[in-house]
Amino acid sequence: MWQANKDFEDNPFGENAERLPNKPHGLNGYSSINNIAFLSSLNPPTGHFKFLDAIGLDGAEVRQAIYFAGAYQSIMRTSLRNPDNCQPKRIVVPDRALAEYLHRIFPGSKIERLNVGLPEVEAKKPGRPRRHKSNRDRVAEWRRKDKEKRVEILAGLFRLRFGPNALAWECCNENTIIRLYTDFVTQPCLGTLYSEKTSKISAAYVAGSNINSFVDFLRQWHLRRADFKEQIPLISPAVFDPSLSEETSRGLGNIVFVQNLWLDFEKGKLFPDEIPRLFPYTRMIVTNTFHHTSNNPRFRVIIPTSQPLTPEAYEFLIDNIVHKIEDAGYRVDRGKANKISRSNCLKPPSGLDWGKRTPASLFFLPTQAENPTESFFRDYAGPERQNLDPVLWIQNSVVRVRPKGTVQLSNRAQPAKIDEARLRAAIDKWRQSPFYPQQGNDRFFEFALDLRRAGMNVTEIEATLRMEALNGRSPKERRAQIPSIITSLRNSGRRSY
Repeated sequence: MWQANKDFEDNPFGENAERLPNKPHGLNGYSSINNIAFLSSLNPPTGHFKFLDAIGLDGAEVRQAIYFAGAYQSIMRTSLRNPDNCQPKRIVVPDRALAEYLHRIFPGSKIERLNVGLPEVEAKKPGRPRRHKSNRDRVAEWRRKDKEKRVEILAGLFRLRFGPNALAWECCNENTIIRLYTDFVTQPCLGTLYSEKTSKISAAYVAGSNINSFVDFLRQWHLRRADFKEQIPLISPAVFDPSLSEETSRGLGNIVFVQNLWLDFEKGKLFPDEIPRLFPYTRMIVTNTFHHTSNNPRFRVIIPTSQPLTPEAYEFLIDNIVHKIEDAGYRVDRGKANKISRSNCLKPPSGLDWGKRTPASLFFLPTQAENPTESFFRDYAGPERQNLDPVLWIQNSVVRVRPKGTVQLSNRAQPAKIDEARLRAAIDKWRQSPFYPQQGNDRFFEFALDLRRAGMNVTEIEATLRMEALNGRSPKERRAQIPSIITSLRNSGRRSY
């Protein structure tokens, strides 16, 4: 008995063979036949594969459900369906994958390759080997990591709010006096002031216990005139402690906490009065920048938060705002590293400055526009608008958490020396990596994090990585990985313990 696709009309086996219908389900008239050649091609079109992949079914699952299951139905029309028939059976199939599938179903069977003159070539898939067996496993892994990361960010917020060094932040309606401190202070602060962009040392810390006083502080600055932009002081939403990092004084590693979200818009089609409409229940301040004009809008949005933020929480909240802007039909350009799709090219640019996404960014304080008639300072603080609750936003986020190299916030206290026991454990753990194929990249990066947790600085970590790369499964690949690891460590600027 044989079966092939309908467009194959010739009988290749002569009068001694009978053709099986292409839909043989439930047929019992062939149960006396012991041999079958199943030659049908049952794979769906490429577009069908892509559609099923989009809803969580990868190619392997589709082949099994359509091709393998269809072949099984046809093959079971033979004497295999008769448990009393003990005669030998022979099944001819076109590929090894189907043969192995049937071999698992029929215990005691064996697989033999037919010599039909075709060379045996083991096909190799281009690119990296699959990390997951199916798209469902990949999505499940993504969801698990996203949930773990989100819990980690929330834990950082709770430490700032309820931990042993919690900040007494009050979101009350009564205004209190804003104070400027030239030395680092641990009381609730609303930002760090700098005299110019290249300043490494802060000019002052802006201290105050509620957002209304801070809004008044910004409004008073907005009444001032400047001859040129460089006369205006700068502010960062982050509170920096210069002693936290050996490499920088106002980098990510110096951030103690961040308060409020700051966004810059320029040269876009999204106008100042449209932002509040996108977020009707969130309080925000929208003000011009120095070069703003009605025809060329340049403005800043300040969104008060109900509590201090960690750097990761700050960037995650910015990502959620970006998602809302894109959902409203605008384009957010994320720099050269992210290509703009053809569909996004047709969308109007929002003008959001993606380079200011980091919490270590500096912003000029509000001031009168170069043309004073173009100036505005609007506080959208109606009864329906509340300060942004970061916990609520993170719990209900619609965007994926961006992976980070470090997994914990640093403590302020720095280790006096390298923890030798921890260092030895990290090296021993790394030297076991050759026993774990295809995990070298992740294990080498984890090794770098372990070195930092042991108390090494970036220079010491780089030297150790170069020596220990020889103990990896692929030393050349590990050495090539070192520059990106060092960049990640410098950018994060935090130690984990």
